[in-house]
Amino acid sequence: MIKRKLIPCLILGAAPLLAQASDDDYYQGSWEESTEAARTSLAQNIFVRVDSDIQREVDTEIFDDTIRDEERYKERVRQETTLDLTGVEIEEDSERGYRARISRDDFNRQATRSKRNFHERCVEDNLPSSWDSRRDFIMDCYRDANAVLAMTSVAGLGTGQVSSMLADFSDWSEQGLLVVSTSPDKSFRVDGQTYRYGQEIPLSSGSYTISWDNPGYCPVEKEVEVEAGEITEASKELDELPTIAISSRTPGAQLTIDGRSRNLGQTYTQDSCSGEVAYQVSNDFTSQERTVNLEPGLEYTNTVNIMTADDAQRLEELASSYRADTRYRLLVGYSYEDDLEDAYRVRLEQSTGRGAVRYGYGVSYGWNDATEIGFYAQAALQLAQWGGKPLHLTPKFGFIPYAGLELGLAYHEREDSDGSSVDSYGSDWHDDYVLFRYIAGLDIPVDEYLGFSLQIAKATTMEESWESSFGLTIAFD
Repeated sequence: MIKRKLIPCLILGAAPLLAQASDDDYYQGSWEESTEAARTSLAQNIFVRVDSDIQREVDTEIFDDTIRDEERYKERVRQETTLDLTGVEIEEDSERGYRARISRDDFNRQATRSKRNFHERCVEDNLPSSWDSRRDFIMDCYRDANAVLAMTSVAGLGTGQVSSMLADFSDWSEQGLLVVSTSPDKSFRVDGQTYRYGQEIPLSSGSYTISWDNPGYCPVEKEVEVEAGEITEASKELDELPTIAISSRTPGAQLTIDGRSRNLGQTYTQDSCSGEVAYQVSNDFTSQERTVNLEPGLEYTNTVNIMTADDAQRLEELASSYRADTRYRLLVGYSYEDDLEDAYRVRLEQSTGRGAVRYGYGVSYGWNDATEIGFYAQAALQLAQWGGKPLHLTPKFGFIPYAGLELGLAYHEREDSDGSSVDSYGSDWHDDYVLFRYIAGLDIPVDEYLGFSLQIAKATTMEESWESSFGLTIAFD
């Protein structure tokens, strides 16, 4: 728009000048009362005055705000309608006054020099990074462009390049500055074009996509809005690609990650920052597979120990002792029921295994504001293998789950919640003296003689309490 309006005015304004020249070798102004007025007349005849409406439109397009200070506006117009010419001659006439003129050759030399200086100064590389300075720079170049256009059009030097630069000024004025910082310092792309870290990027106002796709880091994008005449700052902390490191203390173990053979103990950087990765640790006897959910910056490490044939044989030998031998158990537990005071309980039991069944007998004693004693028999089912392999917590420790019931006779006396002693829990002999409990637990062998035991129990007679206990199992030759 600026190019279309300014250039016709300049070319048309040169025509009266040629008609006014009294000598083909000179450009001259009109007769005036003073030498200063004569110089101004000469400059105004050479320089085409830009209509104030067009000037205001230029202000609006360049800086998105009009100059409302009237004095400042008049000063700008005065500066932009005056040429700084040297070599001007003043004619004096007693009746007509003063008239200024300049030789065409001298004017053409000044026009050539002004055009060259303008081309060297008003280029994009010289744009200040400060937006206040940039505004002044563009307006100065606009003012100089008007003068250079007038001089070059009159001198016949061609105005195409100056007009093109005027269009550049309009583009610059509609730009904002994008400043991007990253941690760590990495290059980035803005709408597909690559920039180095710390580079300040002038861009036309609008929406842009900043993308980072650096080796070793997760690709990421960020949307920014650049406004004309503003500095837009965008920062991003980059996350490294996720890594996976799997180790194992199992002799002969092998590792695969997503089906590819890998070295145990080595760290592997993944290609993606999302999704799942499956890994497997295996040997000739068994394998174990797990998955990892990838995320930016993940540093996944894990030690996977799997069972060997020797481990399985050892655990099988330990489990077989529970299926065939007689063992003694000492358990210490805690009995609780909502309406009665809690009690501590100790058990001493003997049990014998016969394959998947165990049976035995025991005695229990309770205390803590309570008097408890009971004699009972027990029977339970036990499971030592699954899928032909011993059940195990780790390759070195197996476990044997069991579940069953206890039946016997007992006397329990406890205090209720208000402190009263209670030794009768029902309306008949069955509820007061018959002991019936469900039991479930785990035996954890340490060696063929010693093991640990965890157990819970629920009574359905007497105070109907729950019990949790822990203890040792011992076998003798």
